[in-house]
Amino acid sequence: MFDYKKLLHKAVSSGKPVSESSPLFVDADVADAVSSMTIDTVAQYAPSARYKKQKLPPSDYRTPPSHKVHTSATLQRLATTWSYVQKPSVPKGCLKLAGKIDFSPAFLAALGTANATDIHGLENMLTLENVFESLIEQEASHQFRAGRNSHLQTLMGIKEHGLLVSGSVGNDGALHWHLNHGKIKGSSWTALVGSVLNLSRMDSLATLASFLNMNFDNLYQLSSTKHAAELHTGLCPVDEVPTHLHLRSLPAGGACADLVEKVYSYGHAGQIIGAILRYRLNGKDFCLPATVGRNVLCVGKFKATAHWLDQHLMDTQPYATLVLCQDMRTALAFRRMMQKKSEGEPTGIIVTAHLGSDLSVLPSNYLHGRHVVFVPAPTKYDLAMVKLYENMAAQVNALSFKVYKGFLLHSAPHCTSSEEVAGISELESQLLDASIVLEDWERPSLLVKYITERSVPYAEFKAWGHRLGLFKTTEQDSSGMTTSANNLVLFQPQSGSAAQQSAHITDVDTSQVFSPGGIVLLHGLKDAGKSMFCFAAAKALITGEKLFGLFRSDKTGKIVYVDSETPQALLAERLNQFGLAGEVGQRLFLLSKFDHAVPDYAFSLTDHVFRDKLENTLLERGCRYLLLDNLTSLMDEGRVYQSSVVSGFFQWVEKLQQQHGICTILVHHTQDDANAGTGSAKARGSQEFSIRAHTEVVLIRATEILEKRLGTEAVLQAAACDGLTLGVCFKVCKAACVLQKKTFWLHLPLGASQCRFLGVTGADGHEVAYSPAAVKGTDLTPATSAGPDREEDGLAGLNLSQDEQKVYAYITERKTAQTGAIGTLLQCQETKARSILKRLEAVGLIEAFGKGPTAGYKLSTCYAERTAH
Repeated sequence: MFDYKKLLHKAVSSGKPVSESSPLFVDADVADAVSSMTIDTVAQYAPSARYKKQKLPPSDYRTPPSHKVHTSATLQRLATTWSYVQKPSVPKGCLKLAGKIDFSPAFLAALGTANATDIHGLENMLTLENVFESLIEQEASHQFRAGRNSHLQTLMGIKEHGLLVSGSVGNDGALHWHLNHGKIKGSSWTALVGSVLNLSRMDSLATLASFLNMNFDNLYQLSSTKHAAELHTGLCPVDEVPTHLHLRSLPAGGACADLVEKVYSYGHAGQIIGAILRYRLNGKDFCLPATVGRNVLCVGKFKATAHWLDQHLMDTQPYATLVLCQDMRTALAFRRMMQKKSEGEPTGIIVTAHLGSDLSVLPSNYLHGRHVVFVPAPTKYDLAMVKLYENMAAQVNALSFKVYKGFLLHSAPHCTSSEEVAGISELESQLLDASIVLEDWERPSLLVKYITERSVPYAEFKAWGHRLGLFKTTEQDSSGMTTSANNLVLFQPQSGSAAQQSAHITDVDTSQVFSPGGIVLLHGLKDAGKSMFCFAAAKALITGEKLFGLFRSDKTGKIVYVDSETPQALLAERLNQFGLAGEVGQRLFLLSKFDHAVPDYAFSLTDHVFRDKLENTLLERGCRYLLLDNLTSLMDEGRVYQSSVVSGFFQWVEKLQQQHGICTILVHHTQDDANAGTGSAKARGSQEFSIRAHTEVVLIRATEILEKRLGTEAVLQAAACDGLTLGVCFKVCKAACVLQKKTFWLHLPLGASQCRFLGVTGADGHEVAYSPAAVKGTDLTPATSAGPDREEDGLAGLNLSQDEQKVYAYITERKTAQTGAIGTLLQCQETKARSILKRLEAVGLIEAFGKGPTAGYKLSTCYAERTAH
């Protein structure tokens, strides 16, 4: 009998290749016997006397010569495919959202993508895959240099017919490999696996990960299982957290994520059990979990255990209030601010957070017996998750759970003032005004106090979300029966949200004429001044100037202006006349029928393709107003008389109203009958235009003024002169009933952009006592007298808010002021203070001076000179 083990050892030790043609396998019985044996392919045999170990330079590690012949078939059996994972779903049990699931583009643009994305970790799966690739590339080089991965040794030592692999890894971990003596070369383990095994990039990534025993899920799935590090004390793990992640598949120039912060997690005995890692990529931060396994702090090798930020402090301070931030980056920024500002640092406060969105894996008992102040992250889904946090706090008997109705922003936003952002809802406006930029606060104790005082109990937060349309409501009737989603929803008045009717004409503002989500119908005879009215209204709504010098503009917004009658040259002339040319493409978006050259759809409101594209334009540009000039030419011939067509059109308008809060201004022609040219005139076409309108305005032209002797003597005199004289008759104005049946008489001189106010008459034709405040810098004054040139009247014309008036009075008294002082004066964050100062500067009341620490604001020289005279 042969001693097969000795024979096999002899064959291997001889250095000769072992193959099917070797004498060892000639006898079939011998072959069968060998095939049934268990052979240790990792065993190291002593080299023969003919082989002398080659000494390699310390800067290079190559696969040492082997007595075995490595083939790709050995690794081919280990090849695997990449399993694509979906973005983690929203946890069950959240509050149900009403309406759209995302905030508006305008709101998100104001906050900035750095604040509104990657909240629970790195949420972009493509980028996360690149991070995983970078991690396994580094780990592969590390294991190869250490000589502790047989698969990589096999890969780098393949020698077979038509395929020869060679390569090395330097001290810096850089890989350089060659196929067939340099015919193909590269520097990536993933590419090498793909080239040798003929795999795609993602399958190569999965195969290499299996070689290294690493799992992609470990980057985003957290566990409640404790690791061995939590059970052993006195051990200091080896730190193998990468400081740089080279992301090969991202565009050049942004292919490296740098580690900018590492916060350790400690066990009950003070040992390191993990860490929160903050990386920066292209100026934006994201966080990853690190965990300890086999006494090594690493990323991606083991499933990370879920921990609270600074969890160890919760044990040592059992009665401290928790400021629980939903965004880890916000908590880290807040934590840095507290550590940096030692003076006045708040006591009894712990700022915490967690990674991931699965609350079930978190150790909830750390909330027991505490006051918890929850700061949500800026997405609707995160606001809906507040219910889950409240449930967690209630289950472990937290003393209280309150929610801040705003956001803490770790990165500087584009804007935090709702007055500067058009096209946002009331909910978004309130959230934006309540948002706080952390870097604007110097004393964390004041910030904690500010947040705590403005936080509300969960029930109040939920009711607030119901009122503003964030959450769906589940109402209960008097019998206590809960209504289902299929039943009718009973109206619930919103506290403090009802608009007050103005008692006097001077109290009316443009938001009552052009109410959000309302319909305004404007009609008149040919040459009555409809286009002039539209351009004046557009300027007031865009810039905040008074409409005709009469009605203040508290809210501004962007406009889509659809013109179907004005030739391009005349349109450009009118834009220049009213000072709107510079607003085109900024806050005024024009669509002209004379520019339309697309044969696929008509420039008509009866074409659903045109309506869809118009709606997309409104939403993409964040517009609050849609002005349609005019219906006669924007609807097919005779369609304004067809009730079915008109009803279909208003169904589309209602969608703009209810879903997006857009005010639609319809310009139309007056019906030519006996009442034409008077306040009793009717719009042409279907009666539905007048029935649907919240505001109906009839324009009266000079021809009828002179023929029917309308208005006052001053009106008649102006109508006989050159220029445009018209009456603006408010036939209906539901939001400002004080305007109804009243006609405002105006005169626009040739080439002028501002109207001259002539007077107001009531339904009986008699003049109504009314004198509008003079507006500084315009000729919008009553015809009977020149406006008083006083500072009080000028400020009234500027329509300053109470805060702006307070700041202006402060600077007037003290001559100069800095942003910090204004923040103290108003008890607000410096972002809002800067916004107010910029507004006062924009209207010419103050001007900036100095730079850096000496920068500030003083009274405007030009305005001071004007008021002095």
